[in-house]
Amino acid sequence: MNLEPRHQLICPSNLKVFYYDEISTKRRAKGIVQAVKKGRIHPFVVEKSDDDQYVLVKGFLEYSAYVMLQPNEYAPCLVYPESSERARLIRILTTSIPLEKTSWLFKNVHIMKLIDDYKMDPKEIARECGFETSKIKSYILSSRIPLHIRSLAIEMNAKTVIESICQSTTIPDEMKNILYERAILSRDKLNRLDGKKFNLMKYFCSECYFPNYLLHDNEKLEALVDELLINMFDLSDHFKQILRAYLKKHFPDTFPPK
Repeated sequence: MNLEPRHQLICPSNLKVFYYDEISTKRRAKGIVQAVKKGRIHPFVVEKSDDDQYVLVKGFLEYSAYVMLQPNEYAPCLVYPESSERARLIRILTTSIPLEKTSWLFKNVHIMKLIDDYKMDPKEIARECGFETSKIKSYILSSRIPLHIRSLAIEMNAKTVIESICQSTTIPDEMKNILYERAILSRDKLNRLDGKKFNLMKYFCSECYFPNYLLHDNEKLEALVDELLINMFDLSDHFKQILRAYLKKHFPDTFPPK
């Protein structure tokens, strides 16, 4: 059996991927395509699958650029013979984690496919890819996070915030479920928890003592969280008071007597 790769011209639109990161601007995509044409001979490495499709295993950034700009233009590919889907996923991770500029979500999708479809655990995936187990685990949402939150975290671009809530030692456990729900709200919601508000919430919790009667009253605790998020922790008034106090101390003549 011939295991040597062959050279072939294939349209990017005819390549199959499990997932790829979309490029945000055409300007960036043009820069990538131009770099490919000036330098690399084979931007894409693919494998032929058992259903006669070509599956991309290397060159995902270039693929994203070509798909945006010229998906139906033939590009040079290095084509390897068919292997199993499991082996293909391992190969993608082995290459993409250390060498390719792919997102957290890209790695998560491929790892979760190995876990869900092939019943592999992180230790086994790490061993076959040649990484530490902790490296693979860093691309998996914690099982301590509620299942419905995990399923929406990526879709709502809230993965980092949700992981941070989960790992926080200063935020009370009773508050975490409320914060998970606020993190997956749409961006137009005033009480959505983003990274900036999370840091403020973490600091707020580290400086405050929460009595048990508040922690055990979910309705009141939820109302407190929403009030803090909607009003940005009343920082606007606080900052104005700080400036006013400073000016009054150092420029007393500018303030009228009581």
